[in-house]
Amino acid sequence: MTLVSAMVVWACRRHARLHLDAGHDRAAGHDRVAGHGERARDEAGSTLLEMAISSAVLGLVLTSVLSLMTTAASNERFQQGRVSNQEAVRLVMIEAARDLRNANPMLPLPDATSFATSFEVATGPTEGPRTYVRWSLIGHEVVRETLTGPGGTAITSTVRLTGINTWSLRYFDRHDAEITSEDLPGDFVNCTERVVILVSAGVASEAKAFTEAHDVQLRNHVLDEEEDLGC
Repeated sequence: MTLVSAMVVWACRRHARLHLDAGHDRAAGHDRVAGHGERARDEAGSTLLEMAISSAVLGLVLTSVLSLMTTAASNERFQQGRVSNQEAVRLVMIEAARDLRNANPMLPLPDATSFATSFEVATGPTEGPRTYVRWSLIGHEVVRETLTGPGGTAITSTVRLTGINTWSLRYFDRHDAEITSEDLPGDFVNCTERVVILVSAGVASEAKAFTEAHDVQLRNHVLDEEEDLGC
């Protein structure tokens, strides 16, 4: 039995005993005038004690309710944050994969190390209007730019994802060999048939960063044996 429970039981028993004594006094035909002040003080003391116990119990109940409400609100924010992170990462993954899949062709970057976090492609028909797109990691943001031409200046620049923990690009040729920074920039352009994108980002700080990987096949970069190009 807890201390609060014991105090409640004691107060209830004392209150009942006081009423019982008062009933016996009336039945006996005397009021104990000399003890009236003491009886009043006892009854007043019991009332204050009961109020104190009730207040303590109420405080415990309110504290428990507040704790439950705080926990529920925290869980709700966590769930909403997790959904936000998943949605943000997946939308960017879809958009970046679409640009890579439609690459016609993939375009060179200044050096081989740039391909780890950036890529540049031309999309659209070979004989028709072309769109030149560059994706790159700038600080903790992934940025998509449309360009004036291959290696050109940005016409538009849009932050597609923030809170980046990881943004990495890995390139593989038709033999499933990885093309790395040890290779030439031209190898990325001529030999890449698929790209693995790895993204980890936490747009909403209330939840853990969401991580996703996607393997993208470049449909316009499937080489025939006669088109080895040194790959």
